[in-house]
Amino acid sequence: MYPSTSLLLLIASSFSLVQASNRTLCRAEEPANYSVKFSAEWNTLSFPKQYPTHRPPAQWSLLFGCVHSDDFTLWAEGDMASAGVKLFAEDGNPDLLLEEVNITEVVFTADPITLGEGNTCTMLTATPSHPLVSFLVRVIPSPDWFLGASRVNLCEGDEWRESISLDLFPWDAGTDSGFTFSSPNFPTSPQEPVFKITAKHPSHPVNSFFYPRLESLPRMELPNQPHSPLSPHTPDQPHSPTWRKGLNTTPLDCEVSNWSTWGLCSHRCGISTRQRTRYIVQLPANAGDPCPALLIQENCEEVKCPMQQQYKCVSCGI
Repeated sequence: MYPSTSLLLLIASSFSLVQASNRTLCRAEEPANYSVKFSAEWNTLSFPKQYPTHRPPAQWSLLFGCVHSDDFTLWAEGDMASAGVKLFAEDGNPDLLLEEVNITEVVFTADPITLGEGNTCTMLTATPSHPLVSFLVRVIPSPDWFLGASRVNLCEGDEWRESISLDLFPWDAGTDSGFTFSSPNFPTSPQEPVFKITAKHPSHPVNSFFYPRLESLPRMELPNQPHSPLSPHTPDQPHSPTWRKGLNTTPLDCEVSNWSTWGLCSHRCGISTRQRTRYIVQLPANAGDPCPALLIQENCEEVKCPMQQQYKCVSCGI
């Protein structure tokens, strides 16, 4: 009978990676069963910028993972994404990933989450020859962004780790050059290595994860929950408002365009005024900096107005 252990994967829309050592040696005598729980916490409090509300709204693909040996890598930072990872990161399609996984590796999946917040669960079995776990889940919508972990080692010497909790960060598959959640398809040529998305990288101001005031992407702290048995799938419903009271919010500053060119003077001659304007690119949220002035004006003078001549009426004796 397999020992009963559990693997808890927590995602709060702020994310990190656990990396195994170069060579893994597991001396456990028996396989181990693990429960896997993916808890998504992607919302407008922590990620207010360009939060997707429609076509499609914020959600998550199915979670695709595998239990494997040292001889296999599903994905890794700095590596080129395989054709399977590219297809999954861009479209959420796991067909090529299934073909790429060696016949000796064991695949596991968890149901999609149809909202930005929710939970999904599955099970896996690790063995001494296959103690590593890798997985990924697509951010929907996005150009080629995903969350995941690579080569997580479930074994320590001759014992299985009883539980693991991971914070996960977004990754860019390096196959599409879009900057925003809803960017149209824009293939990256040549393809770039997989890299981590941070609050400051990529540094383009329109990037959906670009928060220059933050040192790192926001992490949402959840209060301790009483332990309850994990079911194969937990309904993907948002947490109630009572759970939200302890959440940290991410301030989003107002963003405006560059100034337009100066308009024409308000009069054709003489001293008058002219204006230039700019428009709001991003409204502030969560107590972010308010928007500055959108219109300014200054005095101007095109040409001097001609002097008006005064005439006398001779016949009237004036």
